[in-house]
Formats: sequence, C-alpha cells, structure tokens
Amino acid sequence: MREINRIEFVDGSQEERLQDFQKDFPCVTSRVHLDAYVRPYVPWHWHKAAELFYVSQGSIQYNTPKGSVLFPAGSGGFVNSAILHSTEHRGGDEPCV
Repeated sequence: MREINRIEFVDGSQEERLQDFQKDFPCVTSRVHLDAYVRPYVPWHWHKAAELFYVSQGSIQYNTPKGSVLFPAGSGGFVNSAILHSTEHRGGDEPCV
C-alpha cells in the first residue's frame, strides 16, 4: 500500500495523477496522512477512478459542488469517478489518516 502525503495533478488540469493506476487493473490502494500535507487540505480535484475511503484517525470534511459532509474516525464514504471534490482535515493537531 502506497503512503501518500501530497497530491499530484495531471499538467494543466484538476485531474489527480494516481500513481500505479492502470487501465487494465483500475484499482489503487493508498494510505493518506492528511495531517502531513503542507496544508492539511486536498484542493479541488477529480480522477477517473471511483474513490472508496475509510477514516481511521481524526476527522475529515469532504466537499463537493453539492455540499459538504463531515466524516469522523470509524466512518467512510464513496465518491464516484469524475466528481470534483476536495478534502479538509477537521481535527486540530490530532493525526488524520
């Protein structure tokens, strides 16, 4: 599983570059340490893959053009492919994984 602490974009777009993503096996697993980002925030982006996530520590706020939802530790969610979204750490100084 890949450890992630920053977001990379496809040049000139808001599409997230997903490392190790392959068309013939469109599945990537990663562990994101949002509190380790320069800012504990993932800017607006989208990707071709659907996103299934679980919050193991801290809490995050998922933002979409239709609104925002807070996810505490022990919860998770699903974001479909090609949906613009951003994520924010909402736990102060505690770790956010």
